[in-house]
Amino acid sequence: MVSEQLDANGREVAPMSDYEILMIVLGIIALPFMVCDTLLTLLNFLDKRNNKRKK
Repeated sequence: MVSEQLDANGREVAPMSDYEILMIVLGIIALPFMVCDTLLTLLNFLDKRNNKRKK
């Protein structure tokens, strides 16, 4: 089965389903939240560690 859909460079492409598009969008939206959560966790850890040294 040969697809007739070609991109601008003439390569064959497969159409994406609605589910695949939605999962990519949700993944892109979730990525900044995960990065911010990791950064906040790191900063909280460093703050607690510095406070223990001061006492």
